[in-house]
Amino acid sequence: MPSDLDRLATALAPVQAHARGLRWARERPWRTDTHLWREGPLPVVDLHDLDAKTCKQALDGIVAVGAALDAGAVVLITGVGKHRPGGGALGQIVTGRLGMQADERGWQLAPKGRGRFVLIIDPARAPASATGRLGPLFWLGAIAFAAAALAALWLQLTGR
Repeated sequence: MPSDLDRLATALAPVQAHARGLRWARERPWRTDTHLWREGPLPVVDLHDLDAKTCKQALDGIVAVGAALDAGAVVLITGVGKHRPGGGALGQIVTGRLGMQADERGWQLAPKGRGRFVLIIDPARAPASATGRLGPLFWLGAIAFAAAALAALWLQLTGR
């Protein structure tokens, strides 16, 4: 059974082929073995070293396999545009193109730090690190704290 990285690598193979023709490809080649990895449970696609057209092609590939991703989400790295006046073009492409497609599919696109986005495809499958929801340990701690606070209040009120 293919993994999320396998699915993404297959979907992004045409991007890798197209990226070989970019003028900076000799110095900074874009390849799935260098620009695709896993951080914890989430697959990560680094869009650095792509031009606008090829970035759009990559986003279309990610959307094509999105529903099949076991992680329920994918992280996209765009950078912050240090070498471009006015900020990063890739971030604008991601929010424009992918934001619209995400809305159509009921997905969510959210910033995840500087120069990063998370595309949440299925919140039920996506880890808490992607969705921001609080895990069971948090709620267990909150319940324990509330119980301790109520016990302390009861002891104070009863004078025991």
